[in-house]
Formats: sequence, structure tokens, C-alpha cells
Amino acid sequence: MVSNELINRLGFEAWAMNVAVNAIENFVFPGYGNASLESKDYEYRIIWDDTKIEFNLRAYTAKGWQQYSTVIKR
Repeated sequence: MVSNELINRLGFEAWAMNVAVNAIENFVFPGYGNASLESKDYEYRIIWDDTKIEFNLRAYTAKGWQQYSTVIKR
């Protein structure tokens, strides 16, 4: 389960966006591609091209499974 302390402090959406920003900084590069990560607490997938970045996250929290998705224009 994802740390309740972080989600309680930030809120689920802010926590998820923080995960998205970190993932984008670590994986996204010019052009197009995709990356995914799976752990016992959460999983996400990033798909990008020259015009947008799509990020989808699913996390197991104290409230059960929660999802966050966003599309960012480049």
C-alpha cells in the first residue's frame, strides 16, 4: 500500500502528479516512446510523442485502488 502519510499530506491527486513529474523527468526524451513501472504499491504507464505526454497511474491506497490520468501538451 502507498504511504498514507504522503497521500494524507498532499492528497491523492497531488501525490500522483508528483509521481508523474518524476517519471517524466526520468524517462521522457525527444521523439516518441513509452515506459511503464510496476511495483506492489502502484503502477504507471507513460506514452509520449512530439505533441503530448499521456500518463496513467493506478495505486493501492487505504481507500482501495485509485486512478489518476493526465495528458500534457509538449
